[in-house]
Amino acid sequence: MGGRPRSALVGNALYFVFEGNKTILEYDLGTGAMSVIELPREQTQPFINLFGPIELTSTVDGRLGFARVEMSRLCVWSMEEAGGARWVLRQAIELEKMLPLPAKWASKLFLVGSAEGGGVIFVTVEDQLFTVDLRCGQATKIYEHPRLSNAVVVPYMSFFFLGNNDRLQGS
Repeated sequence: MGGRPRSALVGNALYFVFEGNKTILEYDLGTGAMSVIELPREQTQPFINLFGPIELTSTVDGRLGFARVEMSRLCVWSMEEAGGARWVLRQAIELEKMLPLPAKWASKLFLVGSAEGGGVIFVTVEDQLFTVDLRCGQATKIYEHPRLSNAVVVPYMSFFFLGNNDRLQGS
């Protein structure tokens, strides 16, 4: 799953996964300034920095966040601004208890998307697609296909198209 660019729009900035999952590149849309944000070490192996694939997202309260699999857990981090910017582990969900993981599951599980601000991470396990709801810590199988391992999920919440007969209030 390393071929697609992973990004998130949070506030007035675009964020991109950078340097093989070691850092995040921040681009401020208002000023054009760029900066680099270091990712935290994995909690399950604090002396090893494996830098597995991450999925960027925005949190419900409008902060930058990301998820990654650490051992058998889906770990969700968010950027805390109070007292200087730092990463805080917000949640660790045991995947072995909720997903049908094969014996060598680590090479068959991929994070493939997120619903920004919606608290949902999309995960594939072999030929099955699941949502992991971060609010309640539950997984739901939503799709199955033999060639799903190459999937990219682009979720959307809703759309509204302004038609000729529709008027915005105050216009």
